[in-house]
Amino acid sequence: KQASDGKKKGGSSKEVDGSTKKRSGEQKQNDNQKGGDEKKESSTKKRKVWASNEPRPSYTVTAPPGPLGFTIKQYSDDFIVTDISPSCAIQPQGKLRTGDVILAIDGIEITSEDDDILQQSDNSRVITIGGRVISMNAAEHSKGSLLYMKERGMPMSRIMDYSSVGERYGEEFLEELNPPNRGKSGGRLLAGALSSFSAGRK
Repeated sequence: KQASDGKKKGGSSKEVDGSTKKRSGEQKQNDNQKGGDEKKESSTKKRKVWASNEPRPSYTVTAPPGPLGFTIKQYSDDFIVTDISPSCAIQPQGKLRTGDVILAIDGIEITSEDDDILQQSDNSRVITIGGRVISMNAAEHSKGSLLYMKERGMPMSRIMDYSSVGERYGEEFLEELNPPNRGKSGGRLLAGALSSFSAGRK
């Protein structure tokens, strides 16, 4: 009888172990599915960020008395921030970055890189910064921004779609810009680059 009980207990133990393994397998499958969903969601978010062509509106920031702490350069009709000093009082606020277009200071439009309104002041100043555009369509960006991105060799400038630039800004500007993927969409250029890379590894 004791032996019989032992067999029953052993059988029960095997059933429990089998059930535990089954639940473990299901949990692992659920975790894998959840991980796959999270990767898809993350990938979708990234694509949305790069594909968005909704411009961020212009905004203002207040600079305290003293030097502004950033350098600008003129590209076409735009005055773009090319360098920001570590001592720049408005940079720690995260409201200024290289590539931003400075529209005006205290409501006065900038007319040159050496404009008097850019010099040190004993008063605080209100700086108007142009809206930011995040788009793979080059025609969505200003002429100055396109020239700035090309000069800086920014990766985005090499894969953007320039097919509509001539229509918006004229063929003369397109000749001046001379983009690396002229006449091709960014998607086609990227696909071609990946194909060449894959071929080179074989």
